[in-house]
Amino acid sequence: MSTKADMVIKINLEVKIEILKDVLKNYDNPDIIFDVVVFNNESDWKVVVDVDESDDLQDELLEMNLIVLLFSFFLLLN
Repeated sequence: MSTKADMVIKINLEVKIEILKDVLKNYDNPDIIFDVVVFNNESDWKVVVDVDESDDLQDELLEMNLIVLLFSFFLLLN
């Protein structure tokens, strides 16, 4: 037997499912997505970018110059 709390949870989940279905109908693939990690190692700012969209940052170069990195992206995207 369902409690009132269970019914509220069920209705909430059903609404969320409908919202997600609606979002998927209007989804537009952005084509290129880069994973970017920026961190400070206490002496420099470092940037790692997944430029080949492999979702594996281990094979990516560690970039220390953010200006060079941004310029590289500009060249890559244009």
